[in-house]
Amino acid sequence: MLNLDISIKEVAGHIFKRPSLSISPEALLPQVATYLAIGPQIYVDGLVVTVGKDPVGRISSKQILQNIIISPRTGWLNTKASELMDRNVPSVDMNSSIGTAIKIFGETRLGFLPITEKGSLIASLGIRDILSLIINTNIDTHASHVSSPTVRVAKETNLKHALDIMLIKSIRNVVIRDGTNTYIINDRKILEFLFSPKGKEILTIGITEIGRINVGDLDLIPISIISDDISITEAAKLLMDVRTPCLLFENSIVTPWDIVMKTIGKNFL
Repeated sequence: MLNLDISIKEVAGHIFKRPSLSISPEALLPQVATYLAIGPQIYVDGLVVTVGKDPVGRISSKQILQNIIISPRTGWLNTKASELMDRNVPSVDMNSSIGTAIKIFGETRLGFLPITEKGSLIASLGIRDILSLIINTNIDTHASHVSSPTVRVAKETNLKHALDIMLIKSIRNVVIRDGTNTYIINDRKILEFLFSPKGKEILTIGITEIGRINVGDLDLIPISIISDDISITEAAKLLMDVRTPCLLFENSIVTPWDIVMKTIGKNFL
């Protein structure tokens, strides 16, 4: 039986050893998007907006992409973090239970939280940081039991349409089959492209221009199809690698969210 009363500090002590990255409400969209695009390399799954050391908001890649798609306008590159952020940021102390964090993940559908000590930001907790709890519990149920249906697009699908699908379905990864090869494209790779010199040039012309770009033109992530009988614990071990955004089965996909929220967090969904 999993003990969800154990503190965040005990479950995810490693988060206090990495730099705590935060941004000012005045930070501009290109800076915000760049941090999230390179997130896997710097262990960032979202950004905390702070005034001094006090968290006042949080930003995910979804919020940035929604802003670009829904509210394109002249001067969009000058959008500030304060215009993007979710202002409803629960204050989660490092001594709070891991169950409290998981409950908030379920309520907000966002797997990222600022962690505080006496009200001041000291770290951030992402859904991937809880995978160690799954590993230590040794859940031998097949990971395919907690997977989600794959959403596939052709490599000729235009980027605007792919983004619309991702936002409507609230997913971060879509699968692309090209002959015998399989790839994924995710929100980070899309941000990486949109805020590259070529992407900025396209968006400066207008949002409709990204309809001229096919997903196959982006930096696709090669992915192998794995056996359906891999256990939840084994899947968690593979997903601990920040370079592995998801695992793909023949007909479904499993992400860190699936592993954590459909096992120990299922009562909060």
